[in-house]
Amino acid sequence: MLDADKQSSRLVNDLKQNYVMLLRNHGAITCGKTIHEAMFYTYHLEQACKTQCLLNSTKEQELIIPSIEICTQTVKDLLSFEEDLGKRDWEAWLRLVKM
Repeated sequence: MLDADKQSSRLVNDLKQNYVMLLRNHGAITCGKTIHEAMFYTYHLEQACKTQCLLNSTKEQELIIPSIEICTQTVKDLLSFEEDLGKRDWEAWLRLVKM
């Protein structure tokens, strides 16, 4: 039998300071300080996955995987881009829904 409290505590512990977790055979978990920040991470995770699938399908040449240093700097740059991460995107998505 599954224990929801144990599982949720474990997920929180595993996430640590991260906002995205990929679960083998179960999809992804995204979270944020606000709903628009969580949606920002969800949208960009989906875009990254689509891009990787498209690149993997070409088989033209081996993918060049950036170093951990470049990945770390990219995350820092993304998180420092704007104060209220995802707010502008969220407002734009709401305008699209209302059309």
